[in-house]
Amino acid sequence: MNRSLHALSACNQALAQAGSEEELLRQICDIIVRVGGYRMAGIAYAEQDEEKTVRPMAHAGFGSGYLEQIKLKWSDTPAGRGPAGTAIRENRICVIADTANDPTFAPWREAAQQRGYAAVIALPLRVAGAAFGVLAIYSEQAGSFESSEVELLTEMANNLAFGITAIRAQEEGRRVTAALQDAERRYRQLVEQVPAISYIAEPGEAGRFHYISPQVEHILGFTPQEWMADDHTWLTSCIPTTGRRRLPPNTDGKGNSIAWNIERGRGMGGKCGCAMTRCSSRTWRRESS
Repeated sequence: MNRSLHALSACNQALAQAGSEEELLRQICDIIVRVGGYRMAGIAYAEQDEEKTVRPMAHAGFGSGYLEQIKLKWSDTPAGRGPAGTAIRENRICVIADTANDPTFAPWREAAQQRGYAAVIALPLRVAGAAFGVLAIYSEQAGSFESSEVELLTEMANNLAFGITAIRAQEEGRRVTAALQDAERRYRQLVEQVPAISYIAEPGEAGRFHYISPQVEHILGFTPQEWMADDHTWLTSCIPTTGRRRLPPNTDGKGNSIAWNIERGRGMGGKCGCAMTRCSSRTWRRESS
């Protein structure tokens, strides 16, 4: 009982410090054997394949290929009615207090006795109430896993499942962030190659600018830094009261001024996007979409 309590405490520390899911699984199995004094501990995940196989993920102790040898399944077949398969399929704790005499454990008895497994408990790992894997703990003493011990091990399994889902959420967050950064990089590469100004700004004529492409310097004579430094640049420099303005610095090489259409649209987060493109008119004008 005391060793189980110490193992629970050590597992909680591992949950707080683990850097990856793989590392966490290895550490939990090691703590259960080393601190808890159990013969072997293993963690496996339920596969959603046609045969409903169970994939071993980590183990510690006197395993010697046991989990791979017995070919775990969680289907409602003879191969899936062992403690691990039952724990996943029925989403409940399964205890075999005496592997030598329990008739339901017959298919795995020889392999278990060869490794000194006298008792076993299989605890489902759950996310949103559904079992996605199992924590199996093997003892060299028959009659192990009484109610008080089961309560501690259940808490351990629940904490482990929470830690797994938390790590996965963090990893997914990092993947999403990386994908967004890559998408932004490719977007910038695209807009900076077209002969037009693109920008992202808050709604409204004096909305704050979040981005403007480098073409603004060639077309309007402002560097991106100058444009972004003053939220009123749009109004003071590009939208006179008449709503029209010629662009003397921009010519077609024949002395004729070039005009631009400005098209605005609402984008993500309520921000506005804009593209300025050449038009046939000799003056350029703002056209609200």
